[in-house]
Amino acid sequence: MSLVGARATARIRTSVAVGVLAFGAAGFSACGGAAQRSTGSAPVGTASFLPSGSLVYVEGSTDLASAQWQTALDLAKRFPGFDTFLAQAKTNMAKDGVDFVRDIRPLLGDSASLAVISIDPSKMNDPQARSSGAGAAGDHYVPPTVAAIDIAAGKDTAVEDFISSPKMANAKSAGTVDGITLYKDAKSSGDQAWFAVADGTLLVATSDAVIKQAIAAHRSDANMAKSERLRSVLQTLPSDTIAQGYVDFAGFMEIAKQSAPSATFKQFDSMGIGPNASVGLSLTAEQTGLRVKSIMTDIKNAGSGAQSFTPTFTANVPANALGMANMNNLYEMGRVAIQSMMAHDTQVKTQMLQAKGALALVGLSVDDLKVLFSGEAAVAVTPGATPGEPAIAGMLGTSDGAATTSILDRVRTSATQLAGGRVPKFTQVPLANGVAGWESKTDPQASIVYGVDGGRALFGSSVDAVRQIQAPKLALADDAAFKAATSQMPAKVTQLLWINGDTLWPVLRVAGAFKDAPAQAPANLRVLRNLAAWSTAGDAPTFEAFLTIG
Repeated sequence: MSLVGARATARIRTSVAVGVLAFGAAGFSACGGAAQRSTGSAPVGTASFLPSGSLVYVEGSTDLASAQWQTALDLAKRFPGFDTFLAQAKTNMAKDGVDFVRDIRPLLGDSASLAVISIDPSKMNDPQARSSGAGAAGDHYVPPTVAAIDIAAGKDTAVEDFISSPKMANAKSAGTVDGITLYKDAKSSGDQAWFAVADGTLLVATSDAVIKQAIAAHRSDANMAKSERLRSVLQTLPSDTIAQGYVDFAGFMEIAKQSAPSATFKQFDSMGIGPNASVGLSLTAEQTGLRVKSIMTDIKNAGSGAQSFTPTFTANVPANALGMANMNNLYEMGRVAIQSMMAHDTQVKTQMLQAKGALALVGLSVDDLKVLFSGEAAVAVTPGATPGEPAIAGMLGTSDGAATTSILDRVRTSATQLAGGRVPKFTQVPLANGVAGWESKTDPQASIVYGVDGGRALFGSSVDAVRQIQAPKLALADDAAFKAATSQMPAKVTQLLWINGDTLWPVLRVAGAFKDAPAQAPANLRVLRNLAAWSTAGDAPTFEAFLTIG
């Protein structure tokens, strides 16, 4: 109920939640069947009730027979607990005499949209905030929010009857505006939801002021349907999505500046945030899982310092790794970030000098860091030799293997001397490919291991973990599941993340992570097979993730 600003307490009857859930499903689904739209088309019709300049906008189709809805439903059915969840929802609705198919579905039109109009940072930590447009969920500030749901042709009166009935909110008439009756939710405590039916659209808002604002927006050109900025953002998103929308990034940064320290304020400015800075977001249901994509526009320095690269270390990470993070030129990313902080905070310069002194104690210079961290980098978590105790291994691509060996050996010697016996002595150990590495046995189950194999510096928590990334039995790059999940990944990215549910969940189970979890939790988690995510640079940086479900 927080989407419509009603207080989230047990006193709100299930029927009210069901009514809002009907919108929630609509607001977070899009593009299918009769309501399908190609990339670059205009916002849905209900956007005309959402005031222009809204900070957050989400739109969707309410065509439950569309391909996207059906694909999403097929994905949901793969979870063992879905049938139980559905049956319980039906039972809860039946207690209030509500049947979704009979009472709600016939009232739905083609589209729905939702907007968070504004945020007042002074009220975010004030549980007593009750200003115009502010609702509450528990003790939390809820910003002015409005949802607009298209009504099926000829069903306006039926919708008014439904929201006024004991089945729904038992909403009571609370005046009129421009000849439109306003209704107030009489069932919930505290801040009530407000309703109105106008021009074939059901409005649900956090206050009477917000619902009046929505009606006024519809009567003028000052609405999201007429927003060229929103149109340009939607043009960047994929077609055939289950949800899409945008976030006014520039607007949020202006709000953040109001409460941020002065140094942070200056760092916001250094990001090059333009007046139309936005983040477009989309969610797509596919046959094998869900795809999320975001695109940033009019942010000149987004991802500043991030270096595009073609991932190669996936050929070294074993396919059974629990997860992997892969990126490039950490040195440059860190240098740019530190320079930005130093330009706006004098204390950072002092802290950097202290950091250089600490590095010198272990035999490292800034030039050494450049040698070590200017190439491709990856860290992987592997199952480990003992069940339930995963190991960690990492790689750094270097252009000078001899210099890298000299640096790491110097750090080993300096760190051992500095620790004064608190770090177990390093001994030489054989790694793969004929490489001699070094190991410090910190405890019976873990070590500090390093070595240099050609142009790669290797690190790990065990000798076996390092050997696995030197010569994997099956490389991640050759794994069918990984290739499927990254099939739409471009050749060059700035970061790559991989989480392998097929190997992660069993390790967590052995480690006792599910000891206190609901009985069906492990089975439901096993359906989440893997997650692949990556980002790209350029004039419009992107982030994309694919969650395989099956």
